[in-house]
Amino acid sequence: MAICIIRSSVDQASVNIINSLIDIVEVEKEDDNLWRGQNFFIYSIEDMHIYHDFIDEEMRNMGLNPEIVIFASRHRSETGMECLTVHPIGNYAKAELGGREELVPAPAHEMFIALGQLLESGYRSSYEVTHHGPYLETPSFFIEIGSSEKEWVDKNKGRAVAGAVAHLLKNGDRDHEKTAISIGGGHYAPGQTDLASKEIAFGHMLPRYAYRELTEEITSEKIDEMIAKTIPEPDSILLESVPRWIRRIAERKELELL
Repeated sequence: MAICIIRSSVDQASVNIINSLIDIVEVEKEDDNLWRGQNFFIYSIEDMHIYHDFIDEEMRNMGLNPEIVIFASRHRSETGMECLTVHPIGNYAKAELGGREELVPAPAHEMFIALGQLLESGYRSSYEVTHHGPYLETPSFFIEIGSSEKEWVDKNKGRAVAGAVAHLLKNGDRDHEKTAISIGGGHYAPGQTDLASKEIAFGHMLPRYAYRELTEEITSEKIDEMIAKTIPEPDSILLESVPRWIRRIAERKELELL
């Protein structure tokens, strides 16, 4: 499997992560924007990744064929909470931070492996729910350092995230028992993160603040999209303190309730 890791030259955390990754894996530099390893490559761009739609198509036009894309990135929060995070990509409603008003295929297994390594790093680590761009059609996710410039340039945190990526490159065949989607809860997905320790891998996650802006009909359509764009196909769903109308919709999807 060819995995691509995206480096953004205008993102300090992205540069930090990739610098560390280059130090710990065998890789050859082809030019200023491309490094190649045995089953992966690193592709560097000069703009913010969340606005760089169809980056997979761009790479294929160059003869590169990624099967999974990982965006090394900074995470910013108003609280300034220090954290390392993994999250799927897409927008449930208006695309205010890149992408389109739709979801990007989420590789639940690979996110699960990366999160597992972050959780062993000693730093606060978690899933985040599905949010922001860019839009692409290749299974993709973000792995991030948060949440301020102090953390973005922290070399130890950069090594922790790079180590999680390197582990994924070498140990992508680790198994998990269930694949799930989720509805409800907050942005940092503590319930989903806890369940990862029980071998449950999450794909798309729809938080409380997002479904509150949707109608019942659109919510049902978005859950169908979450199922279709979680890879492998989910067999389970986590509902966190959702209203009865959400539960009714979820029960019609014939997924096991966690």
